[in-house]
Amino acid sequence: LGAEAVQRSRTEDELRRSEEKFRALVETMSDWIWEMDVNARYTYVSPRAAAITGYGLKALLGRRPWEFMPPNEADRFKTEFYRLCRAREPFSLFENVNMRKDGSLVVMETSGTPVFGIDGEFAGYIGVHRNVTKRKKAEDDLKRSNERLENAQRIAKMGSWEWDIETDELHWSDEIYRMFGVSPEDFGATYEAFLSFVHPEDRMSVHRSVTEALTLRKPYSIEHRILLADGTSRVVHEQGEVRFN
Repeated sequence: LGAEAVQRSRTEDELRRSEEKFRALVETMSDWIWEMDVNARYTYVSPRAAAITGYGLKALLGRRPWEFMPPNEADRFKTEFYRLCRAREPFSLFENVNMRKDGSLVVMETSGTPVFGIDGEFAGYIGVHRNVTKRKKAEDDLKRSNERLENAQRIAKMGSWEWDIETDELHWSDEIYRMFGVSPEDFGATYEAFLSFVHPEDRMSVHRSVTEALTLRKPYSIEHRILLADGTSRVVHEQGEVRFN
């Protein structure tokens, strides 16, 4: 009995030290680590949760995640989360919008994995919330910027292009496709495919201008004709500059 008691004490000490290391690691992370029971109530939240939500940790414990979301978002999250719970499935990078205590919104990516007891019974989930608000704002700003650029090009009837010389991948903006009367599905998106649109009498001068730009590392500005699929021709002004890695 004495040996068993000593062994049990050692096991408990090792378990306690392991939990202390885990908690110390969790509490230094910038992500919010959480545990939920079978009713989707928080049973543990790491200290980072307070900084992300503006609520104290005690205010979060025992609450469900959708209680801190706008109504429509709460319904969407709850429906999907219960579906996952019924299937006992892990999930990854589930994007959701939360409302901080001050009313401001924060966008998070949530990942989780189901937890099972020794008897194999479902016990809840453990996972992580990651604050991606700044990244989402940058993505939205970039999307709006691209939309403004596309609208400006459409109004001005100007297009932009980029050609990766090493891979021979050519990217056209939407307005160039309209200008050339072709869809992205019908265009090979290579330099040779572009030259096939150039009027045969202008093809050599266009190729010469591009070659000189690559060789002399200087910009070029030319006018040339293109032939559309219906046989009509257009005169376009083209300019470009070479960039190096």
